[in-house]
Amino acid sequence: MLQVTDQGVQALAGGCSALQLLSVRRVPKVGDAGIVALAAHGSLRHLALHGNNGVTDASLAALATHCAHTLSSLDISFCRGITAGGLGHCVDSCPELTRLLGCWGAGSGGGGEA
Repeated sequence: MLQVTDQGVQALAGGCSALQLLSVRRVPKVGDAGIVALAAHGSLRHLALHGNNGVTDASLAALATHCAHTLSSLDISFCRGITAGGLGHCVDSCPELTRLLGCWGAGSGGGGEA
C-alpha cells in the first residue's frame, strides 16, 4: 500500500505551486515539513488536516505567514499537536478564513465549527 509522506507533499508543493485545495485527512506520515512546504507558495485556499498528529503550530505559523490572504477554509479536527496559541495566531493573521473545523478535548474551551 502506497502512503503519502512529507517528502511526497514537498514534491507536490514543488511541482504545483498554484495548488489551492488539499486534503490530507488521516494521513499520519504528513506533518509540518510537508505543510510548511505547501504554505510557502501562498496559494492555499482550502486545507484539510483532520487527524494528523504530526501537524503542529509550526504549520499554522507558515499558513499565517504565507497564506494570510488566500486561506478561507481550514480543518484541524483532531490535530493533537496544535495549541490554542498557535490556532489564535493563525486565525488572527488570516482575515479570509471563514470556515474553521476543530475538535478539542473536554475542558479546552473549544470545539466544533466556528
